[in-house]
Amino acid sequence: MNLSEPFIRRPVMTAVLTVSAILFGFMAYRSLPVNDLPAVDYPVISVDVNYPGATAILMTAPGIPMLFMGEEILEDKNWSDNPKHSANSLVWWDGLQSDPAMQDFMEFVTTLIRMRRHYRALTAPAVNVFHVNNAARVIGFHRWVPGVGEDVVVIGTLNERHLVDYEIGFPQPGIWREVFNSDFYESSIGHQTVGNAGEVIAADKPLHGFGHSAAIKIPANGVIVFAR
Repeated sequence: MNLSEPFIRRPVMTAVLTVSAILFGFMAYRSLPVNDLPAVDYPVISVDVNYPGATAILMTAPGIPMLFMGEEILEDKNWSDNPKHSANSLVWWDGLQSDPAMQDFMEFVTTLIRMRRHYRALTAPAVNVFHVNNAARVIGFHRWVPGVGEDVVVIGTLNERHLVDYEIGFPQPGIWREVFNSDFYESSIGHQTVGNAGEVIAADKPLHGFGHSAAIKIPANGVIVFAR
């Protein structure tokens, strides 16, 4: 006798057992807990990198810049307006009273906003990306008011080292004032600001599509802005 023989000989019993198994299975399924979003803890590695130059490029590039609340003080937590829903999720404004990095960056962003409002070229539509050096990780772009001028030149880099005597083209000859230097807003111990002593002089040496150029200093991971 094999396993299937009793079920073949007793079809009624077989039908009853089959229906019972289906019925109890359905009842057991109905009683199972259901969670559309099960709580599963996956391993997570978080790496935070703050590059202030990104904010400087944002504030000097064409278009309408957007800062999420708290970005102006280096807030980087996941944000929620309901502390009961997500603990420690509100912007830590008190950090401005004790954290030098937050204080420095707040001043950094405040200066950028003031500069953007002062120089009309930074809110005008005209832009010319005249220099891109992938090897040195440098970008340069020219902003101006069409039909008027009021030129502004923005130089940024992701290079980890300071760049000295870096040749950059300028649209006009003569004195160009260094109106912004991101390296100035760094107050860590031992830090020395790298800049251009407030101005550079563009000589009659064609470069990057312009008729004039100057050798400048670019701070590591920094952005500098020149204006007439």
